[in-house]
Amino acid sequence: MHDRAPKKIFRCGRHSLRISLKKRSIKDSSSILDESHRIIYTATTQHWQHSEQNRWTMLNNYFTGNSILLLAWGSIFASTQSGKLLVLIALSLTGVLISILWLGLEIRAHGFVKMYATLGEQLEDDFKIETDTPFISAKIYRDTIAGLARFTTSGNIGMGIPTIFLILYIFLVMYSTFLIF
Repeated sequence: MHDRAPKKIFRCGRHSLRISLKKRSIKDSSSILDESHRIIYTATTQHWQHSEQNRWTMLNNYFTGNSILLLAWGSIFASTQSGKLLVLIALSLTGVLISILWLGLEIRAHGFVKMYATLGEQLEDDFKIETDTPFISAKIYRDTIAGLARFTTSGNIGMGIPTIFLILYIFLVMYSTFLIF
């Protein structure tokens, strides 16, 4: 059976979300439409919060893994055993690989946060919500931030930290390789 219900399309960058709004009858159509809006808005808000929380959890896990790698590299570097140079290079290359993978994960997580924030702003605008709303309020607050704080968004931090560690690990690979020669 083909669904011929009217569809509302919300665009978020390259993505779009089609929402089917079925009207049962003229009498109860506004209550169905209002209920659909409420459900969509609630789900969008929850996904936005969950995506932001996932981003910080991922960064915490990244810090834990890096702490272990850097502690191992430093301990082996300080040891007097022979044959440690290949292990230093292996640990450094592992750090490079993890940093590249984590940067990709953070970029992906940032895309989800941005997509849900954009969708939430569109929903708040389209549904003419009159109360203080999380998406529009957050946008208004972000627009008032000035100076250095303007660049310290969770997205910039989430993607910047793996980039800094990537540069550190590349330096450690070069330094470890230099020790061999």
